[in-house]
Amino acid sequence: MEPQRNDSRRMRGIGVAPSPLNKVKFELGVVLVALPLLWLVVERLVDGWVAQLALLLVAGCTAAVWLVLRTRSVLRRLELEQRGVESGAQQE
Repeated sequence: MEPQRNDSRRMRGIGVAPSPLNKVKFELGVVLVALPLLWLVVERLVDGWVAQLALLLVAGCTAAVWLVLRTRSVLRRLELEQRGVESGAQQE
């Protein structure tokens, strides 16, 4: 009988490399699921194609603005952290 070997190629679920943008990626995934679901049920929520279109446009634009603001916030924080590390290294 062969001893068990630790095979690093064996996958144990789906993993994502650590990244400061992982939360934004998750939110993008939520938007990519939620907006098509809204598209499927918008006929039952609102009467009239103009109101349906307006609701979908508002939802899509709101999601886009949210994702842009969240991404900019994370990138701004990373830039400030990087500047802090650089200035700390220069002071030493």
